[in-house]
Amino acid sequence: TAFMQISECARASVEKRLRARQRQVFTLCWLIYALAYLGRNNLAAAMTALESSLGAGKTGVAMLGTLFYWCYACGKLVSGYLGDYVNNKRMVLAAVAVSGTCNMLMGAARAPWLLTVLWGLNGLAQSALWCNILRVVSRWFRQEEQGRLAIWLSTSMMAGSLAAYAGCGFLIQALPYSWSFFVPGALLLAAGAAWLKWGGNDAAREGFELDGADTAQTVRAKPSGRLWPFIVSSGLLVVTVTCLAQGMVKDSIGLWGPVMLEESFHIPAGASAAMLWALPLFNLGGVTVVGVCRSLRMKDEALAGLLMALCLGCLVGMRFCADATLYVVLLSLLSAFMYGVNTLLLTLYPLRFAAQGRVSFVSGFLDASAYLAAGLGSLLLAGVMDSGLGWPGVYALWMGVTALSLLFLWLTARFFSKSSRRQC
Repeated sequence: TAFMQISECARASVEKRLRARQRQVFTLCWLIYALAYLGRNNLAAAMTALESSLGAGKTGVAMLGTLFYWCYACGKLVSGYLGDYVNNKRMVLAAVAVSGTCNMLMGAARAPWLLTVLWGLNGLAQSALWCNILRVVSRWFRQEEQGRLAIWLSTSMMAGSLAAYAGCGFLIQALPYSWSFFVPGALLLAAGAAWLKWGGNDAAREGFELDGADTAQTVRAKPSGRLWPFIVSSGLLVVTVTCLAQGMVKDSIGLWGPVMLEESFHIPAGASAAMLWALPLFNLGGVTVVGVCRSLRMKDEALAGLLMALCLGCLVGMRFCADATLYVVLLSLLSAFMYGVNTLLLTLYPLRFAAQGRVSFVSGFLDASAYLAAGLGSLLLAGVMDSGLGWPGVYALWMGVTALSLLFLWLTARFFSKSSRRQC
């Protein structure tokens, strides 16, 4: 009996230390990704100032966002694949350090070619963050905890966006636009130093066990099987197409939202970015709705389809809206619903493949498709605007890709329904 009591006390002590370490690692993961969003969406607040400084049209300035998205997408394919094999703590550290440095240099650079190169490098660096962070979470927490924590992790995007729109919007009104890059850069470098000291690759490496076995058994340490058969059999290609609208519309809102307000309602630069301070709060609401609906046992594919249909309704409303306040609400709801879809497709879906050791790859693959669409969407948006079709043409474009995404969500639901029946 005494031995059992000692054993129970020892297990309780280990569990307490594990929980403390889990909180520490998760908090750092959340903070780093929030600052990553600050270090990318700060460009949206500075768009008009950069356009004036560079003396370029919208297409010229859009190339910064497009290059970021395409470098991000290409980097996702590489870092997503490598993330299932390498030390994730080191990958996150390197990504944060490079992203912070690029932001600092963006504030000092003036040559258009140098700004373009730096923002492309920032995209490459940030591409290594999400898939590696998601793998860290999958190797620190029990399987039944991962879905809930992944939803909480998604709230970091809203916090970073809020800091970018409100914080950088006010910075640009009070100081030169370069400070909207200096401040995020310094914060990213500070977060990198904290990760170096307190970050962690996985629980098993630090001697902790989950469910009586080390985390390598809960989440496979290395992927199993060949890559191409996995891509085909998992339904990943069908899901990829559904990411088109999510990437094209969600990230275009983040990049062009302030400009849409400036040009549609003649609102001054800086003030338009500050007006969107509530956008991340709406996005948080979208993620919260996903969590509530999943707790009510609603299927992910059906929920994503419902959110996409609501996005179409918001786009129709924005097309005919003449009131600035109502327009901001509709834009915020559109962003919220897209963030809900983002959580379902890019956060929760990859966790289905933890047992195969493919969490990082699936996350990187889907993220890459979304950001390839985002880069293309930014160029198409600028092209539509410069051609004289204006924002009505942009709304028509977004409605078309959203309808296409709805079609492929239906195909995705059918695929998984047939897959489930085969397994039965």
